[in-house]
Amino acid sequence: MKTFGGWVALALVGLVAGCEPGASSDEGGCDWVTTEVDLDTSFGTITYGGLGEFELTPRAVVERFEQPVQGELRWRGDNDWFTMGPEAGTTTFWSRTVLSGPVWWIRVPGAKGDELLRCAESLVFHVTYEIRTEDGWFDEAWPIQTRYKFAGLGGMSAIDLNPAEVGVPETLGIEPTPNPPQPYGNARYGGVLTWGFLPANPVNAFTGTEGSMYYRGDFANPDTGEIMEGGGINALIVEWRGTNEWDEGPSLTNRP
Repeated sequence: MKTFGGWVALALVGLVAGCEPGASSDEGGCDWVTTEVDLDTSFGTITYGGLGEFELTPRAVVERFEQPVQGELRWRGDNDWFTMGPEAGTTTFWSRTVLSGPVWWIRVPGAKGDELLRCAESLVFHVTYEIRTEDGWFDEAWPIQTRYKFAGLGGMSAIDLNPAEVGVPETLGIEPTPNPPQPYGNARYGGVLTWGFLPANPVNAFTGTEGSMYYRGDFANPDTGEIMEGGGINALIVEWRGTNEWDEGPSLTNRP
């Protein structure tokens, strides 16, 4: 899990479930048709005014975003709802995204109007997001399935990232506070991971990444223990932000 392999960074959005190759799926209200494609499959040429042309292939997307990221990560354990191993404060992080599975082409044939916007033709990449911190608390590799919209070659894109599913509570030693300020129930975790891409300049692509993770719960009646509506906790665990414009970091081996 800790091995750093080949480097790939992608512009990604959403999480697509149930779209196995050769089959249809109505996930998200879209009647997806899914085909596995190789890295050199061409999906045409995109032209940018003054920036040149970009041939859209899975390999070109991979190469365009092939950037390690460095930035600042902030631990946010300074709260009344849980304790964890890292002390509140900042550290440097390094991350990258590694292609670790097949690439799927998903589309809704004949889609028009609102359906075309909602069910945009896309590539789905099976990847692993790797992140390491200077203080040693994170040295992780999180498998995720991510989606690249043909029409989304710019801006910020995000996927949900559940800390519990990737082992973060165990890694950080997160423990709920025995006597919180207010009773609560339905304890759970949440998080988001985003990639940013500014224009697909054939000469100088720029990318960055941001992430955050939360501990959540719903307030309960102090007398009955019943969950109350309209209130709860959303305590930040960690947040990070970085770009591909950085100085030399730690030695990361096995780059092809």
